[in-house]
Order: sequence, then structure tokens, then C-alpha cells
Amino acid sequence: MKFHILTLAALSLTAASPLPGEPGNIVPQGLEYSDSNIDHSLNVKELKFGLPSFRQPEQLERRDDIPVEELKVDPSTKEVYKNFIERIRRRVQDSGVSSHGRPVLPPQQMPPTSWFDIVLRTQSQAVRLRIRSDNLYLDGYRAEDSDQWLEFGVANVDPHLIDGSTHLGFDGGYTSLQTNAARRRSETTLGQQQLTTAVNQLATTADRRERARSLLVVIQMICEAIRFTHISDTITNNYSAGVTPDERFTALENGWGDVSTALLRHDQNPEGQIQLPRPNAMGINSVTDAVAVIGVLLRYSIDGGSRPRRQAQALIPSGRPLVEILWLEIDNIDKEDPGDLYGTITATDGLSSQYLYNVDRADDQSVSPGDRVALTGPSRTISAAGSFVIDFNLVDKDSDVSNDDEIIKDQLSWNVYNASNQYDVPIPKPISGAYGQGKVDYVVMSNAAEALVEVVMVNGDNEDPANVFGTVRVHSKFVQRQLFQKADNEHIEIGQGKKIPLSRAVMAVPMDDTLEVHVDLTDHDPESFNDNIATGSVSFKPQVLRSASLPIPGQNGNVEVRVAWS
Repeated sequence: MKFHILTLAALSLTAASPLPGEPGNIVPQGLEYSDSNIDHSLNVKELKFGLPSFRQPEQLERRDDIPVEELKVDPSTKEVYKNFIERIRRRVQDSGVSSHGRPVLPPQQMPPTSWFDIVLRTQSQAVRLRIRSDNLYLDGYRAEDSDQWLEFGVANVDPHLIDGSTHLGFDGGYTSLQTNAARRRSETTLGQQQLTTAVNQLATTADRRERARSLLVVIQMICEAIRFTHISDTITNNYSAGVTPDERFTALENGWGDVSTALLRHDQNPEGQIQLPRPNAMGINSVTDAVAVIGVLLRYSIDGGSRPRRQAQALIPSGRPLVEILWLEIDNIDKEDPGDLYGTITATDGLSSQYLYNVDRADDQSVSPGDRVALTGPSRTISAAGSFVIDFNLVDKDSDVSNDDEIIKDQLSWNVYNASNQYDVPIPKPISGAYGQGKVDYVVMSNAAEALVEVVMVNGDNEDPANVFGTVRVHSKFVQRQLFQKADNEHIEIGQGKKIPLSRAVMAVPMDDTLEVHVDLTDHDPESFNDNIATGSVSFKPQVLRSASLPIPGQNGNVEVRVAWS
């Protein structure tokens, strides 16, 4: 097969100091030893280097000598469609690498370095799709009788991955697609006739809504069908009549990255259970369930080094991509100081939706401009193995006869396949509503572990229960957070062996970082001086699927700090 050659025009490479590979060229990380059945080559016209693991492209120029597969949609039968999808699965897999008997894709690269084309043909039209071979993401398309590529993205914002392409004005994530289509996936029928119509529309129309609607059909019937046997089987069984995706169908589409990660991590710990929340909308409660529905596994980019090439568990990071909402600040709350804030903030990833903030009108919170909102969630870390959205719906309660005022109604949407994504750096984002503004700061960690922190009372001044006040806080590269904070007059009873009630005790920590837990707890004594229970700090290194505990003593007691990693 061909080597996967990447020419770096943006670097000053000399014959005296060649990089690994051919003189003046390098072989992309993760592809040095790749046996993928898709061969390809590319040239980089201009490449900006950002983070070590995730480079930011300006524009990639592709040659036309990439592999092409073709499906004649009209006429076709369900057998033809099924055989086509199965053939693509075999073509894109990293040869010889598998997990639980399922094929695994080559490691993802960012920016993308490899594509293949699929031509969909009807009796009157044909379109050519350009799909990434390491994650099956559709980057763009063109009519087969035209040289003009149309690529997902917004002009002057997103990079061009296809040379000479025109941006469609929206990205390829489902949030953007459904908004521009004015139609949800659950309202989009999939079948032979619908795919035929989609191909004809994409080849001829310039209407944004029709393009988005057609792309919803194509992406689900091609890309998602390759990813999941459950999806390809569902479409195959309804190829003539058509089928509308149900909740499980779309949940699988959302959760491909998480299911893949869970199976690959299970390779590291075969005796353990699959690391997915249960129950879940995907209907996956065991490894057997996951293997039964997945067609090919996604894999993340890491340094392959000299590790065995055929063991999938040796080719994945020990952590996973996770998200932290660092803080949310209110700048204007209906021009009031203070205002009375209530509402919800929800995070939806490939696994489920959960509250980051959920305050009823009757329990409104006093907030002044410049204050940070006291978030209460999530109950588990937000996964970035797939796309995610954060929905903000915050309101100011009015005490007079007027209606309550919308302060923040906005959305933070992350398309995991966007080549301009920033990882491992805090990202500020302004958010707003009709009568207010604010900003949120978040970070998407490329390789992290979830930490669950607990502080257990061992001895509280020889009292049971002790009247506890003080602070518990955590500190890491990105997260600085108070988990417990009570003044002397707010002391609470904590019995021996009981846990200190902590807020937001679940957090993401980069695998190369350290989590520090600082404790300063005191026993309130109404008849004498207060007595110190525990004061000090302990540090923990991330250890996926393990737990650790350390004591923190004080003058008149001690506590135990526990951290469970997942």
C-alpha cells in the first residue's frame, strides 16, 4: 500500500535535519505503522501548529488519487445497500486491529489527514461525498458533473479542508443540521426513495434548507450505517418503505464515541463492567449489548511508539475526552443590582442530559452584575467523546405585576469533528438573552479522567456527631472549586464514618495533572473553644478505574479523603 505522506510547507525542513519518513516529508503520527485498507496522500499548503495533540489547519489541499466507492441508489435493493455498507466497513478498518471481534478505525488525526470518496448515483444525478477515513465524518460533497466542492463550515471562520471548496454556511453536527433543515432526525424518513431524492437535491439545489434536509438523510444512511450494525440493519429492513429514527437510533448516533471508548477501555479491564451509565437510551447495559449494535469502533489519536500494533487496548489513551464548565458569570441581569435569578442549565452529551443548574422560581438566588452563578452539577463529567451542547435558560424574577424577564437563553454547541476545535485550553464564550448578558468559561480536555471526591469523618474531636464547619476545596490545572463551605454559625452535624456533604464533587482532571484536595474543618463547641478536626492538603494522580485514599489529621481529630477515578 502507499505510505500516507504529509508535506509540511509551513515548516523549514532541510535535508540536513529530515523528520522520520522521507527527506523533507513526515509520516503523520499514528499512521507510521498503519495497515488501513484505504490508501491516500495529501499535501498541506499551510498548517498552523497549536496544541501538541490537536493542530489547527488553515487549508489542506487534496489530490484526486484517493479511493472511490460507488453505490447506484436508483434502482437498488436492500441487499445491494447492505452489501455496500459492509464493504465500506471492511475497507476503512485498521487491518488486523479489532476489539471484541469488531473492526477498529485508524487513530484519529487532527487536522484530518485521510479521506475516501463515495459516489451516490441515481438515474439522473450523482454526487460525490468526501468522508474522513479515521472517523467517517462527511466533510463535503459535489455534484459529479461539477468541480465545485461544498464543504461544511462558515466562511471566514472555519478552515477549508477541501481545496477550492465553498462553505455551506453551517457545520455538519446534528445541532446545526437540524436547525438549518428546520427538521429533526426523528422527523426524517430514511429509505431508498429518500436517499434518491437527497442525491438529486444535493446535485442541483442551492437552497440551504433543502441541502440540510438532504444531508440529514445521506449522513444517517451512509456514515451512521457504517458505524452501527443496528442502524444499517434497521434501514435495510425498511429500505423500500422507509423508517423514521426512534430514540434508540438517534441515541446511538450521539453515543458512538462513548460506546467505542467503553469497549476499548474494557479491553484494558476485561473483568469489569462496561463503563457506560445504566440505564441509557442506547439500550446498552453490557459489553454484549454494545458489541451487538456497533459496526466499527472509533479510536483517538495517540503516539503509537513501539507498542504492539495488533492490540487495540495498547493503542488508546488511558483517559478520555471530558468537559469542564469552569464558571458562569452574569454581567447584566435586567439592569438590576441585585436581580433574582432562577432557571436551568442542561448539558447533553452522547450519553444523556443532566442539570448543571436547576433552580425553581420560588428558590430564586440573589445575583449582582459580576457575580458567578453557583452551579450544582453535573452528577457525572460531560463526555467529549462525541458532540455535546449546553443549554442556558436563566430568568430574572420580577416582584411586581410585570412578567419575569429572560436573562440568558443561549446554547454552547460543540461539534467533535470540527477541525478548528481547541483542546486543553480554557475557552470563554459570551452568552445572552433578551434582557441580560453573561459569559461562560469551559475547557475540553483531550485526555482526562473523572474524579469523584469524598471526605469521610474519622474522628471529630471525639464527638459523634461533631458540629462541623470550615472548607473543603480542590485544585487542579483547570479546576479550582469550593466543595464545602460553612461558617461557624452554619455548622452541621457529621457522625463518625459519615461523609461531608460536598457540592460539585465530580470533576475532570487531565491524565498528566494532579488533583489537590485542601481541608480545613473545625468542631463547633458552644461551651468552650472550637476544636480543629483536620487541616492540610493531599494530592492524587489520575489512575483510571482505581481508587485512592489519604488521611488528613488535625489537633483534635482527622478525616479521610477518597478519590475514585473513572
